[in-house]
Amino acid sequence: MYLGGIISALLTGQMVQADTITAEPAKLVLQNQTENAGQFTVGLEGGQAKLRFATEGRIFQSVKARIWTVEDYSDLVEVPLSLDESGQFVAVFQGETFIGSKKYFVDIEAIDQTGAVYELKDYSFDWQVDSSTTSQLQTTTTSQMTTGEPTSAATTNSETPIQETSSFEAVQEVAEGNLRIQPNVAAGTIDITVYNLSNASGIRTVKLPVWTEENGQDDLFWYVANRQADGTYKVRIDKKYHKNELGLYNIHLYYEDNSGHLIGVTSSTATLSASGKLSIQNVNHSAGTFDVIIRQVASPVTIKAVKVPVWTTEGGQDDIQWYTATRRADGTYKVSIDKKNHKNGSGEYNIHLYYEFQNAPTQGIATAQTTLTLPTTGRLSIANQNVSKGSFDVIASNVKSSQSIKSVKIPVWTEAGGQDDIRWYVANRQADGTYKATVQTSNHKNGLGIYQVHLYYEYSNGQIEGVATTQTSLSNQGSIKVSNLDQQAGSFDLIISNVSAITSIKSVKVPVWTEAGGQDDIHWYTASRQADGTYRVNIQKSNHKNGLGVYQAHLYYELADGQLVGIAGTTATLSTKSSAQISFANINRQAGTFDVVISKAVFASEIQHVQVPIWTEAGGQDDIRWYTATKQADGNYRLTVDSKNHKDGRGDYQVHLYFNYKNGQTEGITSTKFTLPEGDAAGNVTFSNQNQVVGSFDIIVSGIVAPKGLDAVQVPVWSDINGQDDIQWYTAIKQANGTYKVTVEARNHKYHSGIYHVHAYLKQKDGSLVGVAQTKTAVSISQTGVSAKVSIQNIDNTYGYFNVIVSNIFAPAGVTKVQVPVWSSVNGQNDIIWYEAYRQPNGDYQATIRLGNHRYETGTYNAHVYIDSGGQQYGVGTSTANVTFTKKTGQAFIDISSHNGYLSVADYNTLKVQGIYGVVVKLTEGTSYFNPYAPDQIKNAQAAGLKVSVYHYSHFTSTSTAQEEARYFADAAKRLGLAKNIVMVNDIEEYKSRDNINANMKAWEAEMRRLGYNNLIHYTGASWIDVNNLGYSGPIKTGEFGLSNFWVAQYPYTNGMPVEQARRMAYYAAAAAWQFTSRALLLQNRPYFDLNIDYTGRFTQ
Repeated sequence: MYLGGIISALLTGQMVQADTITAEPAKLVLQNQTENAGQFTVGLEGGQAKLRFATEGRIFQSVKARIWTVEDYSDLVEVPLSLDESGQFVAVFQGETFIGSKKYFVDIEAIDQTGAVYELKDYSFDWQVDSSTTSQLQTTTTSQMTTGEPTSAATTNSETPIQETSSFEAVQEVAEGNLRIQPNVAAGTIDITVYNLSNASGIRTVKLPVWTEENGQDDLFWYVANRQADGTYKVRIDKKYHKNELGLYNIHLYYEDNSGHLIGVTSSTATLSASGKLSIQNVNHSAGTFDVIIRQVASPVTIKAVKVPVWTTEGGQDDIQWYTATRRADGTYKVSIDKKNHKNGSGEYNIHLYYEFQNAPTQGIATAQTTLTLPTTGRLSIANQNVSKGSFDVIASNVKSSQSIKSVKIPVWTEAGGQDDIRWYVANRQADGTYKATVQTSNHKNGLGIYQVHLYYEYSNGQIEGVATTQTSLSNQGSIKVSNLDQQAGSFDLIISNVSAITSIKSVKVPVWTEAGGQDDIHWYTASRQADGTYRVNIQKSNHKNGLGVYQAHLYYELADGQLVGIAGTTATLSTKSSAQISFANINRQAGTFDVVISKAVFASEIQHVQVPIWTEAGGQDDIRWYTATKQADGNYRLTVDSKNHKDGRGDYQVHLYFNYKNGQTEGITSTKFTLPEGDAAGNVTFSNQNQVVGSFDIIVSGIVAPKGLDAVQVPVWSDINGQDDIQWYTAIKQANGTYKVTVEARNHKYHSGIYHVHAYLKQKDGSLVGVAQTKTAVSISQTGVSAKVSIQNIDNTYGYFNVIVSNIFAPAGVTKVQVPVWSSVNGQNDIIWYEAYRQPNGDYQATIRLGNHRYETGTYNAHVYIDSGGQQYGVGTSTANVTFTKKTGQAFIDISSHNGYLSVADYNTLKVQGIYGVVVKLTEGTSYFNPYAPDQIKNAQAAGLKVSVYHYSHFTSTSTAQEEARYFADAAKRLGLAKNIVMVNDIEEYKSRDNINANMKAWEAEMRRLGYNNLIHYTGASWIDVNNLGYSGPIKTGEFGLSNFWVAQYPYTNGMPVEQARRMAYYAAAAAWQFTSRALLLQNRPYFDLNIDYTGRFTQ
């Protein structure tokens, strides 16, 4: 053993060291218990630590060790222990190379066949390594050698052992060499050739220590190889020097160099016969499996396959199976055996080992045996239990034992009588392999209650073994449960099933009462037998003082002898509070509708109304609507929700449920939410009122669906001629029936005839424009003359003005000019003025007439209309109206800012002389600018007796910024002590403000009014408003604010004009004021002034 350590050290180029391990044996302990099993030891073998666990008869599935030397476990290794031939678990551990003493710590974990875990904790051993080298070999164990002469015609093949006692020292060198091995089984020899020899320090002698695997190194011999003419070395190994052993031979190669050092080079193995060892592991008697392990597989010829025939002794060889073993990483072979492959046989198993060779007959190598015992098993179950007949069957299944079973016996007795009624039944074998015994209560004094049932096997040798137990119960049976609980009606059914008793049942009785009333409302019901064998009772709360809450229900059998036997009980609850469930039906995503269904309604009091408030989450509760649900024939309540009632909202809807009772109380019941998906935008287009004389027709848009809310229906129309040069975008008007209508006239399309294209678009609340339909129609025009409708509208008898409207103009050659001569009937036509009417966005022409231009004459006014078309003038109509006035208007005023600088009282008086009656002072801009001249400009104007108003230059682009600017404007007016009824003007000129302008203006107005300022005017250019004489519409919808609340700027002449001329032109006379120039030079050597006409007196009176 010691020499083995030397050889190992020499081959690996290490110092040969003298080792000592100090370790105490220790027991493993059951996890968390005190029970111990097996013994663990550590010893030294071959320079390595040998771990050994003796199982002491207990069967273990696995054993592993954890080994470390430092506290942080950084060098921890896990070492599995394997079962050896002696039935012990062993493993070899090689620690790191070191000199001196080192302590090793060990934990052991062993798991037995039941899964129980045994442990060894806090175990340690000391490993002492001496650095002195062993250089003197003992004659009897370490220095025996034989010399082999070269095999040739001139030499013999015999070898003689040579005893050599010279000392040597193993050193680490870079040496090379190869071994060629040729076994001769018949002669019992092995020829070895060493070739490709090299060593840096020279080769004095080639030595080969050889020993067999059997019994360690007890037959070790050192051979000296002979040099051959070709430079190789040869030696012959003879089994006679190795106790004639035939198994595995270990062969190592060493060079003795010129300095006498011994250098390990390489190693190999050879065999003189096939060999191998069988071992049995992992025997599992319950599963009927075990593993066969083949170790030390060796043969002088190549092994093609390792075969393992296995069979049971009991069956002869009728269940033999030939297995082919699988080679594993460690060189061993393995076969797993399952009794299923051997007719589920138990008892002794025979295992043989055979090698199948490439070019030789199959050879038997070794044999082994193991045993699979058959555990005793059996299971009891109860079947066919019949209380009325007083019997039940006992079934014994999985009846097995390793011994021969003579009979299956089942003792039975009642628990109540001790064992005074015990009876042993012999069970009969059934076709399916089970055993059955029928037990009659008459054999057990007709006892009721628990029956004890045991299972015994009587074996052929006369022994009796207890195997299993169970129990059953015989008693009057029956179950009672609640069904059809109707909270709304206050009723429920009691269903009684599994009705049986030892004696005859006369009737099934059910007493019922409410817990709240004690038993003051108890009622005994007799249940009715149903077709399916169950019994039924219907309970109405009206039979129990209309009580609510918990109802107690007990089940009794009235037996034939009059005895009343209690069997079971249950409870039911009639709710004391209201409840209901909400669900949804008939969801129409496209139409934006859905039904709310209220079911299973329970009312705590008599109901008056079922109410359901509903609103969209997106809008807070700004679209909340309270619906009253209608009761349906099925008892449910239902209502239909239309998104049109909720600002066309989509997404999540909040749905709450309330009960209004006749006693005046209202109770909130439950709530939920419903998601209404977005629908697809949709709409249909049809035509009506087609007039082929003047080429007009109506477009009807119906079936509109706007998922994001409808803002407007827009209809672009154009003729086929010249592409889209005559395209007009119409805004359809909503009709009483929910459709939208547009009237199209050929006069708005250059009087083209032929095909007209019509598209329909929905402008939604989010600003999106979605096309929903397109079609076309044919238009023809038979009329050739010029015509129009003339009317006088918007008569204002306070300030004395009216509008002449020229509509329904038909002029195929186009309109060059529309003129309106107007005069009063007083004094003939001495005041006649020819006005020019201007085209409006809707295609009409309009002229505004002010009595101030007609000497303020009152009474009948005459208006004639002439249209210039195709180079000719056509009179197309007349109209008259009675007009008067109470206030003269048309006075002039100026507006100023810091641009105009400081104005004194004298300056203002000079302006008054020129006919100026009012001044509008810029006060603020945005949320940070304040006109520094404003205080003096206002104070001096008031001192001069002028009407003073103020304006704010706005920048807002949203409702929030509009509100912020309103507050800034109002704060400035308050600081200056201006009266709350002063005219406050919103000056709109910034292009960035055009988006969402109408909503933002409304927000500005609302905030101003909240702050106490109600005399509000909007100033803007004509291009910003929808009613102007420019021929196109601006973004501001004056109808939403009133045109009389607008101050409109439009300059007919670049360099301005006199006030009198402006009065006669009277642009935007229906507005509050008109700014007709920004170049009025009213004060010498001072900047120009903006000059305005006040139509209503708000700026000048």
